[in-house]
Amino acid sequence: MAKKVKSGESVKVTVKVQNTGKMAGDEVAQLYVSNLRASVPVPVKALKGFKRIYLNPGESKSCDI
Repeated sequence: MAKKVKSGESVKVTVKVQNTGKMAGDEVAQLYVSNLRASVPVPVKALKGFKRIYLNPGESKSCDI
């Protein structure tokens, strides 16, 4: 798994989210990125993707962001 991405490269991120509670609910998985070598000032973290998912109690799902 790559920890660094070059300019112009694309990435696919898959995360597993689990509802460990006793009630059903929504969760929003969020993907933040950092650019440690930017030539101009940029935010420390930038939101690049998100996905809302519904989970029943004890359920887990994988989602692509």
